[in-house]
Amino acid sequence: MADLVNRQPEDVGVLQEAGWEDVIARQQVAYAAACENFRILRRKYDALKECHTELLWSRAVVDAEGLGADLAADAPVAEADGVVGGTALGRELGRGASSVVFEGRTADGSPCAVKRIAKASAKTLREVRTIGAECEALRALSAGGATPALVATMSTPKFLYVVTDLFGEELYGHVRARGLLGPRPRLQVFAGVAAALARMHEAGYAHRDVKPENVLVDFRGDAVEVKLCDLGLAAKLPDAPRFAFDGGPPGASPDSVFASLGQYAQPNHGPLFRCCGSMGFFAPDMLDVRGYDATRTDVWSLGCLGLELALGSRVFADFWFVAYKTFFAAPRGAGDEAGPFRAALAPKLDAVGRASRGEPGGGACEGALPAFSPFGDLVAACLSEAPAARPSAAECRDRAAPRARTAPTAAPPRAATTARAYDVIRGLARPSSAPRAPSLLDAALT
Repeated sequence: MADLVNRQPEDVGVLQEAGWEDVIARQQVAYAAACENFRILRRKYDALKECHTELLWSRAVVDAEGLGADLAADAPVAEADGVVGGTALGRELGRGASSVVFEGRTADGSPCAVKRIAKASAKTLREVRTIGAECEALRALSAGGATPALVATMSTPKFLYVVTDLFGEELYGHVRARGLLGPRPRLQVFAGVAAALARMHEAGYAHRDVKPENVLVDFRGDAVEVKLCDLGLAAKLPDAPRFAFDGGPPGASPDSVFASLGQYAQPNHGPLFRCCGSMGFFAPDMLDVRGYDATRTDVWSLGCLGLELALGSRVFADFWFVAYKTFFAAPRGAGDEAGPFRAALAPKLDAVGRASRGEPGGGACEGALPAFSPFGDLVAACLSEAPAARPSAAECRDRAAPRARTAPTAAPPRAATTARAYDVIRGLARPSSAPRAPSLLDAALT
């Protein structure tokens, strides 16, 4: 057949004798039939997908999974003409794989943010539970605030919630647009994130996705107010384990589940098992199949944040992020990944430690961490390979805050926020006001 196609125009008679017109006609019929079959299958798929979504979000399933209190704060509402339940939607602030965040105004004109999640994006009960867990964390961490932090509503195709009392801008965009922060703002941001994590941990929650994109900053003179945002991966810390740990040291008590992991001999909460977070920021112990202490993995992420503040985004990517990318891009066999990942990070951790002590061999860290000492020793401590050697978030707060008050001052830069399409809330500027007493709301906004 290829020979017939490649013949010259003068061979048309030969093509006609070979029944070429009949071949084309049959192919056209077959193509039309295939297209129709595809359309039929697509309609069936869309119908099944719609039924699946309705089933996942049905009241029976939501209540059976214990999510009713989290997902149905208000009666279902309609979304039309840029208004959701009395909240007006404005410009888009961020976009993720399954959600979009908009600037909004409540009925009384107060600024807010609206996160809109397509229900169809939740394909499993686990994903529905994740949305419910985020709402639960927001409500729990907002308890006692002067204003409600969350109003959850559901329309037919979407799930939406509204967060009030927003301010500031995304730390990542701020640093990318203006360059490195000065010594005092760095320590203020570090201490502010540590304080927010400490409040979350005291309330029984872990964030599990600390990174510059999830930190909001508001510069007010020489002070920097900091809030953590995006609780999409936040988890409630389970109760202390009451089971014998398989593989633990001889004579280990049921409560020593963390002992063989180099974490705690007597934890006041149990381990988590889901590996999550962001490349360049999650701790290697998250890969341990035996579980991990989420409060200590949060502190590791805090250390990664401090490292990026010290090095700058570009050097941080070339020095630190590339180690994550290289390890996970390489083929690996089945089995334990935590050990090999720790080994892959060991040279980087050694360089951070050397630089924080002012020793040679710090590589890209030399000249960055020592210049802001004692900031460097905090970063190195947070990045300790053994989780038990890392300070708690509260200890990081208590050690960083006094140093921030005596660190050299740099004028806070002023410019428009650089946009980046991440599923975070940012950019809602708030007028300066008198300092407020810290509350759990500081750690809850998303």
